[in-house]
Amino acid sequence: MSTNAEQLLSQLQRVLEDLEEFAGTARDAGTEGASAVTDHLKEALGKARERIRGLETGLQRGAVAGAKAADGYVREHTWQSIGVAAAIAFLIGALMARRN
Repeated sequence: MSTNAEQLLSQLQRVLEDLEEFAGTARDAGTEGASAVTDHLKEALGKARERIRGLETGLQRGAVAGAKAADGYVREHTWQSIGVAAAIAFLIGALMARRN
């Protein structure tokens, strides 16, 4: 699993833990402290959303960089890329024909 995906899962885990904590606090506080807990919960969720957006941006940048690197490689090594694609197509065709 990639580091960004691990970070995202970690952030989501923290959000869930915060939600559970706040739910317990709201339940214990009753209606009197409910608005303060709700405000705190909204603030925590806003921060979590910002972190998740940052991770999404990082993942998108990584995907774009990977696509550009692959494009550059294929442009520099055109014939090798065609050969690899043909070999993969041949293997898939052979496996499919063998299966039937």
